[in-house]
Amino acid sequence: MKKQFIVIFMLLSVTLSACSYINEKNVDSNVDESHVLESVEVSSVHEEDSAPIESQRSASVDEASETNKETSAEIQAIGGSDYTFLRKYIDEVYNIHLASLVVGKEARDEWVNNVFLKKSAEEQEAIPPIYQIIVDLEISKEDLIQKNNEKGGIYLSAETIDALYQEDIEEVKKALMSPLALYHEGEIYTFEELSRKTRMAVDIPTETLDEYFDFIEAVCEQNNLSKYMQESIDNARKVNGLE
Repeated sequence: MKKQFIVIFMLLSVTLSACSYINEKNVDSNVDESHVLESVEVSSVHEEDSAPIESQRSASVDEASETNKETSAEIQAIGGSDYTFLRKYIDEVYNIHLASLVVGKEARDEWVNNVFLKKSAEEQEAIPPIYQIIVDLEISKEDLIQKNNEKGGIYLSAETIDALYQEDIEEVKKALMSPLALYHEGEIYTFEELSRKTRMAVDIPTETLDEYFDFIEAVCEQNNLSKYMQESIDNARKVNGLE
């Protein structure tokens, strides 16, 4: 486990530039960041014939994949988003627009309104939204790849598409999880979750939690976020009886 944290940290150190968490946002000129923070959508902001559909705590499903393409398809940047420590998965799998291009607006809206939004917040967040629509509407890997290629590959990386079509759902979750989340015995935990739940509530060994919080602290130090995050990290340790 500790080796895994070290490897991820090394990747993050190479990929991430110094930025702040909330007060000093480093906004990509190609993305309307305020829209990302304030909206909870399941349609692309570029789709002129479709109004955004909002869902309580379902992650933003917007242009985030274009930002990922510029940084990394696997490592999400720290800063510039209030979702940094909230999301279980990498940003691009919260965007269902590519899937909607395959099935069409009518089928997409039907699924959103009568399937996705009928689920609880926990169910919406448990599995990547694009995986949910792929399974429910039986979107083939070939069709998804074709449509992605038609759009210049801006929505999903080849690695992400491969991960979405693995047979074992646990392998899908592990392959697509945020590098800032913790995977333990089939469950993915975000820092935000672990900062408000006790060790007994999540049933994670003390050593594992201690290593995870060390990892988050190191990432924050590397990216000049300590002044924003240190208090939260310290409180998370206290909540879990690590201090």
